[in-house]
Amino acid sequence: MQIVVNGEPKSFPGQTLLTDYLSELGLQDKKAIAVALNGEVVAREHYESIELGDGDILEIVKAIGGG
Repeated sequence: MQIVVNGEPKSFPGQTLLTDYLSELGLQDKKAIAVALNGEVVAREHYESIELGDGDILEIVKAIGGG
């Protein structure tokens, strides 16, 4: 399976849940990120039910504090 994450192609051996992929990236703290899947923002409460599929386009944005 191939998806695009923040503009970069990524390969996976099979179906992957969004929450599992975020954990692999070390992004378990869902409050500090925003996710869009195929151009649509995904609500945090749906991360665990979203299964990534071949050809999906995923954008992950991390919140950065500062002044």
